[in-house]
Amino acid sequence: MSKQHRASASSDVLSNLVEQFESLSAVKSVGIVLALALAMIAYIYNDFLFGNAVLLYTDIGSDSVNIFYPLWYQQAKLWAEQGALHGFSLETVMGMPTAISLWDPFGWIVISGGPEAIPERVVLAEIVKSLLIATFGFFTFRMMNLRNIAATIGALCFAFSGYVALGAAAWYVHSSEVVFIAMSLWAAEYVLNSKRFWYAVAPLAFAFVAQNGGYLTIYITAAIVVYALIRVLQNGHGSEELRRAGMTIGTLAVGLLISYSAISGVITSLTQSGRAEALKTVEGGLMSLKKDRPLTQLVDRTELTKVVQRAYSPNALGVGNDYKGATNGGDNYLEGPLLYYGLPMLLFFPLYGLGRSRREKLVWGAMLAAVLMMLIFPWFRYAFWGFKLDYFREFTMLIGAFLLLLAMRGLDGLLSTRSGAQRIWVPAAAVGMLLVPFIFAKPASLIDASQRTTSVVLLLGMGGAATAYVLTQRKALLVGLLVLTMVDLSLNANTTITKRSLLTTSDIRSGKLYGDASVQALQWIRRQESGLYRVVKFNQSGPAIHASLNDAMVQEFNGLIGYSSFHNKYYLKFMSELGCA
Repeated sequence: MSKQHRASASSDVLSNLVEQFESLSAVKSVGIVLALALAMIAYIYNDFLFGNAVLLYTDIGSDSVNIFYPLWYQQAKLWAEQGALHGFSLETVMGMPTAISLWDPFGWIVISGGPEAIPERVVLAEIVKSLLIATFGFFTFRMMNLRNIAATIGALCFAFSGYVALGAAAWYVHSSEVVFIAMSLWAAEYVLNSKRFWYAVAPLAFAFVAQNGGYLTIYITAAIVVYALIRVLQNGHGSEELRRAGMTIGTLAVGLLISYSAISGVITSLTQSGRAEALKTVEGGLMSLKKDRPLTQLVDRTELTKVVQRAYSPNALGVGNDYKGATNGGDNYLEGPLLYYGLPMLLFFPLYGLGRSRREKLVWGAMLAAVLMMLIFPWFRYAFWGFKLDYFREFTMLIGAFLLLLAMRGLDGLLSTRSGAQRIWVPAAAVGMLLVPFIFAKPASLIDASQRTTSVVLLLGMGGAATAYVLTQRKALLVGLLVLTMVDLSLNANTTITKRSLLTTSDIRSGKLYGDASVQALQWIRRQESGLYRVVKFNQSGPAIHASLNDAMVQEFNGLIGYSSFHNKYYLKFMSELGCA
């Protein structure tokens, strides 16, 4: 058999596999999606799965060892020693409540093995998050009537997006937030499609999000309302569409009511915490961002470069401490713009109108225009944060999720229709997205050239596969597109998570994680003293580049200092009256 015949036979086999995959139900197909996700996880988390390292960081991600680890330690200790969900710890600052949420499965994964098992269990929680996002994402795209292959690519992009990797790499709350976004979209589609027991399933899903989502719940609520209205408008103004939108918003409201106590707690934290009080006293006052940056002010060139480059890769401007876009205003590896949900998002969102009705093009196009305007005019981002912060974070997280939805609609339109317009629009989109990172590339000193080259090569391959599919209709090319997507996502996630300064298992054994000489000093004090006393500790035992203020929570002594992003303002006032704060 000639090489040409062998290649043709291989192509036919792959095409048949795609056709068989498309014939499967959503329930059967999700197993394949999870198998692909597990293959990616095996590569991304290789060092952690084989016990060589743990997901605790000593670089810019010092929050992992300075904030999250001490909190988990106290929770694990509470559960192991008392079997309680609520307690009071004198080891937390000068005495504060300790609580474990029944609604937080990721926290339970980390703490249920006891304090000593925490470092090794963090990776398990992050793996579960990716698998959940892939599952919710796949079913969401299928309920949007997307084909299995498009839903698979979209689900993987969701599950290994920039904020999922960044969350696993020290800022664990952000990977959880992507779970909540995916779950909320799934719940909305569940109602819109009138699935079985929607009236019970959806409210519980929204309640779960509200219990765990923190302030993101506010933005998710607004996003789901807008999403339900878009789905109504794209199909017309019939009474049935309006009824389903009303059902979606109604189940959302019920879910929020179920979690009323959690939501009220979020509002209290946002308005009465020490951080909220501090923001009111910064130079210029609470509304200083609004005064300094009017509505009509356009994004500056440097910020636009950051937005564009980090849509192609979370590491386009460097990794961790080597992030080149840092500013004094709070922009760093975490707080900077991050639109990355995989290169397919960029390649296909301009094609959102392929195979769609005029009404759909107008509705989704109007939303796309609104989103782009939010990126072009920074005032909207400041408004997102109540004119208190100069961050991106959840702002670009939600925008990226919208662009991914748009992109998968574009990919599915490419698969479902065949027209002369495709021969123009698909290669045009590919060429355009290849040029964009070179057009918006100043100052050049911000950009990691090797990472940009990798992204461009992968995008070139994806664009070539999509264009070749349009010209030949050979389904084997879709397998190539899927494989390139997995490579893109895996490489970026692995770089974000592993190419950093993190703790190894040997570091843990050697006592680098709060196990310095102060442990022996504390043991000596305990032998000399009895009763209630406090220890003044002038050195920090944490291993990170930033000073650890929560040593007492891990080394189990009653100290004087501690750090949390949201200490209650009245607690701080009490400490201030004592001259301790």
